Amino acid sequence: RGAGRRIAIFSIVLGGELFVSVALSKAKQHALPVAYCNAVVAVAAFLTPVEEIFQFLEDAITVKINRALAVGDVAQRGYVLIAGVLGGLLIGSLAAGLMTLLSTSTSAMEWILNPSSSYDLAHLPNCSVIPDNLLEISKEFFLITSWRWPLAFMNLALRGFFIGAGEIVSWSVVSVVQTLIMSLGIYLVFLKDPKIQTLAWISWIESLAAAIIFLLTFLFRGDLRQRFLGSGDLSAPTSTDPLGRSLVAESTAGHVWGTSWDVIRDGLLAMTLDVSQQLCLTGGIFMAGPILGLGGLYQLSAVQNAYPQFGLAFIEGITYVIRVRGSALVGLRSFGGFSKMIKGSGIYVFVLVVLSCATLLPYRQTVAFGLGSQGCELQREETCLPAFQAMFGGPNASGTTLQEMMSYFPVVMTGLASLRLTKGALYACVDFKFMALTGVTTFLVVFLPLAGLATYLRTPLSFAAAMFTPSMVMALVFAWRLRRNLRSMLAGEEGPWDAVYGVTEERLDLAGDSIAESSRSWGRQGASELANSRINNNSRSMPPRLPSSAGLGAAAAAAAARAAASPAAPGPPTTTAGVAETSSSLTSSPLSEENLARHTAMTQKLPPGTFFATF
Repeated sequence: RGAGRRIAIFSIVLGGELFVSVALSKAKQHALPVAYCNAVVAVAAFLTPVEEIFQFLEDAITVKINRALAVGDVAQRGYVLIAGVLGGLLIGSLAAGLMTLLSTSTSAMEWILNPSSSYDLAHLPNCSVIPDNLLEISKEFFLITSWRWPLAFMNLALRGFFIGAGEIVSWSVVSVVQTLIMSLGIYLVFLKDPKIQTLAWISWIESLAAAIIFLLTFLFRGDLRQRFLGSGDLSAPTSTDPLGRSLVAESTAGHVWGTSWDVIRDGLLAMTLDVSQQLCLTGGIFMAGPILGLGGLYQLSAVQNAYPQFGLAFIEGITYVIRVRGSALVGLRSFGGFSKMIKGSGIYVFVLVVLSCATLLPYRQTVAFGLGSQGCELQREETCLPAFQAMFGGPNASGTTLQEMMSYFPVVMTGLASLRLTKGALYACVDFKFMALTGVTTFLVVFLPLAGLATYLRTPLSFAAAMFTPSMVMALVFAWRLRRNLRSMLAGEEGPWDAVYGVTEERLDLAGDSIAESSRSWGRQGASELANSRINNNSRSMPPRLPSSAGLGAAAAAAAARAAASPAAPGPPTTTAGVAETSSSLTSSPLSEENLARHTAMTQKLPPGTFFATF
């Protein structure tokens, strides 16, 4: 009953976020004048790669926090969470500061905020649709958006932690507040007086509210800190080995530096992928502006705003769940459960894409005219007619129109949806190196040749092909890689998912080759149980039974092995039923076939509600 309630809350909250995403895209497209809509897309095209560069820690942190939560590694999840919160705040502030310095250059701002300015000055003289204060207003939007980053980066780590910790109610409160702020801001403020600065302030306020609620929750929830960080205060996470001794003094340096380097390395790889993907979109926008002008650039703006409305927004929730819940399943080595989650998610995405295409294609012209409704003001003045004809066609028009662009919309939407799914799944597999290599290769081999062809053809469709074809190619490559990873997982083969974060090989060597192998192949509980069996044979004292499913983590396994290799420490006699049960189920040799089979059956079992929680 409790699990069903959490699933219902999770689904409702994600539905609210979906509603806001669609409403925001519609509001921008239907309420903003053509020049301002282009400015919003141009700002996003420039700031998103910069955001990805400075946000390089956050994606890796989200995955690693949930892996640590799953395997019971208290020290790692505490340090990674603190690194995510403080690092996000500092890195976001640094990035925003650099953007503020950039804004002092008028020429740079004109290039970023109005990519079609050179074309418009030559072909649209005295067109009043292009406001005189466009640069000033867009610059304000640029700065407010940049200074939202410190809060947004910090919230990413906190959001991932709360969902991974199963604190659905606490996370839901934050999400509901954000949804209410965005909804009220859009419908009560923005639509009454559409200004791009208003959009920026609404987003900034909802990020600030989320950060305040998250931090207050940590401040007043001592039970949450005790349960998941191992300490009633926020100073330093603690953990103990099976003999009750603190691991912090012994392993903090190696654990923190190992974990920090893992986070930075995988974060940089994740950044490489995201920047490679986003540069295709950014390059297309800034190359198309001077060639196509106001009308052609508006086609690309309209198409980008259409994707969330007609399909992509409906996939955001499930891809985030795959990153969070999928990484936990992989950390627990529940590969069967992870495989079921991916297959179920794939079916959901396939059905969604089919429905979206089936409902959109018959009405593509109507949808195109709706998306370009703000362009009708271009026909009021003769000097603006070339831009109007560039959008919808006419006697002097050349190139593709917005109506024709919508005919190719389902193909691109299918590729983008598949990329979101496969990318999230490979994040959970910790396959960052392969994804980064694929992103860079696709940018060099696919985007650059298509961009060169687009500058020769000089049509909106050719630039759209250069922008979105690399994503479709990456989706195919990621799907192949994911299929291979799932087969290797289920076959018990090694892969990037076997990484033991924050634990050095020297520490695992203390446990002997068999324990190191068990940690890599059978999960941390197997290693901990093996260490316990050896302690049982070297000492009359026996530690309390290890927690089920997660164990005490690889750090505890290494510490227990150290105790096995040293003279027995005095301790209380073992009389508990739990110890007797543990002792009777283990042998003095490395894990027996019977114990391995029992452990494998436990870790491969899909936790109840996991599959349905995905939806």
